[in-house]
Amino acid sequence: MKKFLTAAWLLLATLAATGQTPEPCDLPGLEDAKMYVPADVCKKHGLWKDVEAARDSRMKQFADRFATVMTSGHPKSTLSFGFDGDMFGLYDLGGPEMAELMVYVDGKMLSFPDSHYLDRKSDSRRLQHAVINVEPGHHQVTLKIAETRGEKAYLMLGRIIVRGKIAECRPVKGLPPMKQQLKWEEKIARYQQRDAEQSAWPGSTLVVGSSSIELWKTLEADFADHNVIRRGVSGTKAIDLYNYRHELIEPFDPKRIIVYEGDNEIGFKWEPDEMMESMKKLFFEIRRMKPDAEIYLVSIKPSPVRAKSLAKIQSVNAMLKEFAESQPATGYIDIHTPMLNPDGTVRPELFRSDGLHPSDAGYNIWRTEFSKVIK
Repeated sequence: MKKFLTAAWLLLATLAATGQTPEPCDLPGLEDAKMYVPADVCKKHGLWKDVEAARDSRMKQFADRFATVMTSGHPKSTLSFGFDGDMFGLYDLGGPEMAELMVYVDGKMLSFPDSHYLDRKSDSRRLQHAVINVEPGHHQVTLKIAETRGEKAYLMLGRIIVRGKIAECRPVKGLPPMKQQLKWEEKIARYQQRDAEQSAWPGSTLVVGSSSIELWKTLEADFADHNVIRRGVSGTKAIDLYNYRHELIEPFDPKRIIVYEGDNEIGFKWEPDEMMESMKKLFFEIRRMKPDAEIYLVSIKPSPVRAKSLAKIQSVNAMLKEFAESQPATGYIDIHTPMLNPDGTVRPELFRSDGLHPSDAGYNIWRTEFSKVIK
């Protein structure tokens, strides 16, 4: 009991010290949620202003509810916050000039019943709120003003609503635009046409990952007698694979699962600890879904266009190897080292003209290393 009281006191002290003391939520049906001032809990990107409601004619009538309102009228401006819980929402001002928002949870843009956007527009100035339920756990949320209207559109946000507690904000880098996410979902839908057949394959090997897996067109034929299932999606990161795990991993009952991600995180300048946090989240979810499967993590390949990031890539690879060796029924596939010259430089002949994706010669190396596991 003493430990519980001490932990609770420390939490309240931390919130108070950072200005994150929650307010009770008196909105109907949300009595178990709390409200937070956006400036206290959000990280901003773009042009934002924290406006005193009593001094602005657009929001003066609501000053009894919001002392300040976070505003922006700039497309692509973002607000991000983290929380532990199962619901979040916005308590904001509606009006004719309000924006449509892209809402990302853990790097995935949400779709709503009537639109891909959360529309904050209304015919007249009024208070409004919107809530979104999510799976219980830790989440990172980003709100992004969309470029969907010809005229300037605003967000006027009074409070963030959370059922749970505010956590450290670590915005996901490289949020997929709607066009890319729709491409992913179209690709996944095409894959799903084969799921019924391939999910019944005995002793199969499921290979998931980004473009280097998608572009390995001969992968299944290369291991024709071993029931290999290829589910590569270009442009994905480990967090994206986590978000689409129900479509790309869950339908199968494989003997082993091979995961290749990391190229795109490097491109978006993720740090090694961020990459490992994302990969571990994916790994432990795969382990939960498929407790009897072997899991293999593939090293991030070197490439001519990532030559300046080679030291970072090698640091992540060392962390991947160490982590894989610490887990039961888990292995590490090193395709990185064989793609280097003896002096440690990248072998350009192993890559296509784009300097990023493996050529046939590059995939020959991958085939050799993968065969040590698959065969």
